[in-house]
Amino acid sequence: MCWVALDRAVRLASKRSLAAPTVEWAAERDPIAEDVWSNFRHPEKGHFVQVRGGREVDASLFTMPLMRFASATDPVWLSTLDAIRDELSDDGTIKRYRTPDGLPGEEGSFSTCSFWYVECLARARRLEEAHLAMEEGLQHANHLGLFSEDLIPTGEQSGTSPRRSPTSPSLVQLTFSTANSISPRSAPDNPRPSAAKPYETCAI
Repeated sequence: MCWVALDRAVRLASKRSLAAPTVEWAAERDPIAEDVWSNFRHPEKGHFVQVRGGREVDASLFTMPLMRFASATDPVWLSTLDAIRDELSDDGTIKRYRTPDGLPGEEGSFSTCSFWYVECLARARRLEEAHLAMEEGLQHANHLGLFSEDLIPTGEQSGTSPRRSPTSPSLVQLTFSTANSISPRSAPDNPRPSAAKPYETCAI
């Protein structure tokens, strides 16, 4: 998110012709991206990981294409998407992580991550997978069609109530993304050119 803050500040100032130290901001932004692309990768498989030099994935990585840090069809990102599915998927839902966090009890599934997963599939044009994951995710709504923040291992809702849960905004966003992906007017998400920096191929 440090990269996102600096990137959006640079782009917004440039787009609106605002007086701002964009050169200095960009000089801070670019090394962050370079560090992530170079050092936050699985040593053998090459996909992105939770921490520098680590091997485990974290569902917060879903925000990479959503925040336009990486193209939704970049090969490194697609391998990350599949790694999250393989390692964090649990009966149609997505856990945030499986690494020990020092808290008692078993980690449940984070509802927002389940819908981030659907949106990432849609942006990657993997629409059949997106529709299936969407149907599985919607099965966990309550009797009013609303979602809480978490699902405990039994499948029951837990955590923040639907009124304050981040799950509903993520559901609305993925609906727009899926609709845009299905539209015949949608331009394909071009893979990252080998000679360009990954974060320079993404629009604000």
